[in-house]
Amino acid sequence: MNRISVVMKMYVKDKTTWFIMPWSILSLIFVVNWIISSVLDHPLYTGGFSYFFIYFMVLGITSLVFTFPFALSFSVRRKDFFLGTAAMSIGVSAISAFIFTLLAIVEKTLSGWGSELHFFNLPYLNDGSLLEQFWVFFATLLHLYFLGAVIAGVYVRYSGRGVYILMTILLLISTICTFFATRLGWWIDIFHWLKTHTAFELASWMGLIAVFYALITYLLLRRATVQ
Repeated sequence: MNRISVVMKMYVKDKTTWFIMPWSILSLIFVVNWIISSVLDHPLYTGGFSYFFIYFMVLGITSLVFTFPFALSFSVRRKDFFLGTAAMSIGVSAISAFIFTLLAIVEKTLSGWGSELHFFNLPYLNDGSLLEQFWVFFATLLHLYFLGAVIAGVYVRYSGRGVYILMTILLLISTICTFFATRLGWWIDIFHWLKTHTAFELASWMGLIAVFYALITYLLLRRATVQ
């Protein structure tokens, strides 16, 4: 447990990357959207806060790539490094999800910050209870973080060539799936299936996939070497 806390302290020391930068940029995006909404005569629905989720995927890549060799140089076991990384990502995801849920409540209470801006409180995403809304944010953040962690795991295990091969395979698979979905007219059925499920239900699936990503990441780190 002590070594796990050491890994978490390594991450916490980088406050800029984990806390200051994402929230600062998100605040700037919010201000810009609020200014735009204040001059409009109709409600503004924006997905500007999605930046934060994309950032979390990038964070999953960079935090692991840069911290993994540093941690091993201090004789931290791969298992402890993974557990510390997982604990850090879960903690930050939970805190961020709580803040997002709180901001959604404030936004709804203030009728869109006085300018009918829908930035944090959006239809579909915030249709459920407060606990369900929290879970949607939390599961999505964790899913994207470990998606990035898988990519980082491939990098530290197989270097840049491994990432290139992975991206090529994923591109081929997505191209083939898109072709057949278009050719066989599956898109309507896909959108109908998505429509029949709530954001909470879809987030639950993402949470399960995040566990799978985490397992793959751990297996990759176990065999990774630092050059």
